[in-house]
Amino acid sequence: GDCGCFGRLVGGRNDLFHLFLNLALISGLIFVKLKTKGGR
Repeated sequence: GDCGCFGRLVGGRNDLFHLFLNLALISGLIFVKLKTKGGR
């Protein structure tokens, strides 16, 4: 089976759910990057 985490976003009804999940993941990564880059 396909995970669909960062792969093709075209799919069934889980399309929106996966999109939201990806957005949350990306924003989390950016947040951590900014935190570590800022120092304090």
